Amino acid sequence: VGSASIRPPATAGRRVPQGNSCNFGQGSRACVRLRGHALFRMAVRNAAPAVLGNALTCHVVAGCDVAAHAASGDTAGGQARGQAWKGLILRGWLRGGLPCGGQRCGSMRAGSCQGSRADVPMHGLLNARGQRRRVLVPPPLLLPLLLLTLLLPTAPPRCAAATSPTTRPEPSPQQAAAARGCSAEALLPLYARIDDDLRHWAAHGISEQLMDKALATQTTASGEKAIGVLFESGVPYVVSPLEEIDRLGHHTGLITAHLRFFEALRETFGPSIPDVEFIVGTADQPAIRLDRLENGALPYPLLRFCKSETHADVLVPDIHFQMRAFNATLLQQLDVINSVAWGEKAEELFGRFSQYKRIIHEHIPTLEVHGAGGENICHHANFELLFCDVREHFMKWAHGVRSSGAPVDVARQPRIKMIDHARYKYLLHLDGQTCSSRLEQLLVMNSVVFKEESGYHAFYHHLLKPGEHYVPVWKEGPEDVLEALKWARAHDDEARAMARRAQRFTQNYLHPDALACYWFTLLGRLAQLQRFEPGRGRRAYPVVLMASEYLGSNAGKAYVQKHGLSRMELPRAKRVEQRRA
Repeated sequence: VGSASIRPPATAGRRVPQGNSCNFGQGSRACVRLRGHALFRMAVRNAAPAVLGNALTCHVVAGCDVAAHAASGDTAGGQARGQAWKGLILRGWLRGGLPCGGQRCGSMRAGSCQGSRADVPMHGLLNARGQRRRVLVPPPLLLPLLLLTLLLPTAPPRCAAATSPTTRPEPSPQQAAAARGCSAEALLPLYARIDDDLRHWAAHGISEQLMDKALATQTTASGEKAIGVLFESGVPYVVSPLEEIDRLGHHTGLITAHLRFFEALRETFGPSIPDVEFIVGTADQPAIRLDRLENGALPYPLLRFCKSETHADVLVPDIHFQMRAFNATLLQQLDVINSVAWGEKAEELFGRFSQYKRIIHEHIPTLEVHGAGGENICHHANFELLFCDVREHFMKWAHGVRSSGAPVDVARQPRIKMIDHARYKYLLHLDGQTCSSRLEQLLVMNSVVFKEESGYHAFYHHLLKPGEHYVPVWKEGPEDVLEALKWARAHDDEARAMARRAQRFTQNYLHPDALACYWFTLLGRLAQLQRFEPGRGRRAYPVVLMASEYLGSNAGKAYVQKHGLSRMELPRAKRVEQRRA
């Protein structure tokens, strides 16, 4: 070698954090033996590691090219065996990615890589100014050892097939679903909503042109409260602009929460999630009206938590399930909730509400609402939308009937904790701007829920049956409540059974695995309808940003902190493994 310059490896031009270094343990005997030599120090300092995107790849003087995901905290390394040193001396440069018996040594991690924030170009054995480094002459006693390694036969390092991620085939979507319990018969009725929502594209599918128009007109690209998302090889990416996301108010937190959830889906299902492209919106009101489509045009495929039957939006679970830790705060507190005996519950209709105005699209009969005595309680917000004072009107009406002796306590104040709602036998649910996440919380309380029939639906509402899980009210006006109360008080045993069924419903269909499985199943069926191949190398996106990169950015971290998203209840961060016989 002498003082000859060493040619840069093929990774020239990539960027790595300045100051990166690799520290090797006893697992790399050759590295330990030669670590004090200037040639080795220089090789490690210049050739390892390379940080590319979210994947940490550490090319070491070794016969194996090992990669691991930064998200798992792993760093990759390999054993510096004679074959690699041959490559160094004979070819004049460090060769990363040598074959390893036809496999990749994913389990051979010899140390960890650390670095600072500053970026410098990586040019193999060039210094930061682009000048070639000169290799120091090794000590005389070491030269025979190096020459001896050239003469001795060296087999490729063995890869530990038992733990190497590349030797274990990734589970298929069907295997992942089975391992997670997503194919359980109990959840199949929940997926019926998916098939119904996707019926619009069953015949012709979702074309690339339709998806491009949706990304251009229905996302942040046009100021909407929605983002385009790509799953590729199980990894979520944002494919719509986020430059002005801070102008979206609290929807910034909702969008960031969705990205945290998608990252959790990656950890849960991994590459079993098919390559798929979609748009998820966080605005309360649905956007795609079926009665406004012309000439048989297909609707844009938008995912949203609420819609009416006149809208084509595809329903998904409300992100508030995760943001409010529905499972931990309610489903896992059933002992506390059920400690209030049925006979000890207050026999009055109870409700506490903020004064959100209902948003409805005009000329949709199923959404029309009238006040007591047929009073008009709606006014135009714009040429298409109406604002309706549903909650405010009911609270005023309730105040009047309560003063006349009716057992109705519905107001804004005083507020109580959700878990304390279990003290009341009858609970009122009124939707907010559209669907309210309050409904699923009330269903857990082991009390009779009086549910307004607003015409809006969430992803699980098709399984909720009036008279079985809740008492329907406000079909004509708020006066319906008085007749419903008379029935419930006269049929106490039936009311108690209804309360139990409602609570069991939440246990069966609204637990964390059910929510994750709903998303996983939806993405799989949505992917089957797409008549194009999603992916960074196959599609032209205005933006391609890994969700993890956004969440790890200063802005992403700030939004997580501002909206309390570190406390989100996410699917278990455990990759689904293929079941072995």
